[in-house]
Amino acid sequence: MVGRRALVSIGAVAPTGRRLTDCRVVLYDFDPRDEVPVGHWCTNPTPSLRVPASLTPRVAGLKSFNFLLSDNTGHIGSYYVSASVYAARRAAVSAPTLPYGARGKAKVVVQDAHRLNTWSAAPRGVTVYLQRRAAGTTRWITLGSAKTVAGGIASIPFTSTANGAFRAVLASSVPHETVISPSIGVKVT
Repeated sequence: MVGRRALVSIGAVAPTGRRLTDCRVVLYDFDPRDEVPVGHWCTNPTPSLRVPASLTPRVAGLKSFNFLLSDNTGHIGSYYVSASVYAARRAAVSAPTLPYGARGKAKVVVQDAHRLNTWSAAPRGVTVYLQRRAAGTTRWITLGSAKTVAGGIASIPFTSTANGAFRAVLASSVPHETVISPSIGVKVT
């Protein structure tokens, strides 16, 4: 995910009878400014390489890990392994203070970062759930849901019934992950 540190396992094996003498790996992008160096190993000749490495992707999209390998016979190879980098996603909730029993709408703004530190409106159609936790409890209850429209905004109706907190819950751009917004205090007048 853009901006999130990831741990990857790097591995390479030299052909029989040869030793790796230079091993470099980058997260490849068509724009060299967006490439992310992963590491440089094999400064001492070795028959194989197995190391963990960390990296923080800068741009979302289909990328490749580019392995640049040299061995003791002078053979130099470049090998690619595909990787998907997902956009980061965040959400923020706001809601009016209302008298008990009044109907209102909570506004949730959803943003994606397809490039490091550059946030823009999430696309239309992201389902957002509004949850409330009544004061003095720990249980979150889903009040309703809405899909984002232009500007990454979802408006979710609610009835003002209890002091407590609101939060938004929605799918991340990463499969099988959930985004939970920071909670905001809610007062009933």
